[in-house]
Amino acid sequence: MSVSFRFCLKKQKILLGIFVVLIINNAFSQTLLKPEVLSIVRSNVFEVVVEKPHEGNLSYEKTLPLARIAFSIRNDKYIPLGTAFLMKDKQFYSASHVFNLYEDSVYTDYYIRDEKGAVYKVDSISKFATDRDFIVFTVEGFSNTENLGLEWAEEVSLNTEVFSVGNALGDGIVIRNGVYTSTTYEDQNGEWKWIRFSAAASPGNSGGPLITSEGKVLGIITMKSENENLNYALPFSEIHSVQE
Repeated sequence: MSVSFRFCLKKQKILLGIFVVLIINNAFSQTLLKPEVLSIVRSNVFEVVVEKPHEGNLSYEKTLPLARIAFSIRNDKYIPLGTAFLMKDKQFYSASHVFNLYEDSVYTDYYIRDEKGAVYKVDSISKFATDRDFIVFTVEGFSNTENLGLEWAEEVSLNTEVFSVGNALGDGIVIRNGVYTSTTYEDQNGEWKWIRFSAAASPGNSGGPLITSEGKVLGIITMKSENENLNYALPFSEIHSVQE
């Protein structure tokens, strides 16, 4: 084996070692929410669900392959649609498309479900906008709001770490981190700017809060990019700009 070949091989091993170390360091350097912040966030974020349709006297020609459906889904009496969260003003917030406000829906009643499994029926809509994709509402029987509710993060700088919170893939509330990367005008008339962020957002995340490391709400998660890991949220300030 020539000296030059051994040198190249040694150099490759060193570079590979550095690459592995960087990956490990990056994985462990991801910021986690403090336990007290995590507790507050989880207490104020909810699944948006609807009741499964009753089959009544339906019969099937063949036995349905229910085993192919995930256990948690086939044994749940509700169908998960998205996410909602409670703010200090005692109002619940979500994305309007989660509630099918764009079109007619087969569902007449919508519910929220907390981390303990308690279910509350959506009562009345206080405000909504389909263009900005948000809805504000109240629920029946949810009276324990004395010490609940998230706060609004009024000013956040670009490149700040943020967290997406939501009912990802209908499997319960999960929290994932990323960066507040940029803002971009809405496509039609440029009437407002979307927040763009790199934290993961999956189907079911819609309507969930985009929060800071302090647990304050920066915006409502509305959609994800199909081409890259840059997702969209409506700035919470935009809700205040819409008349009731």
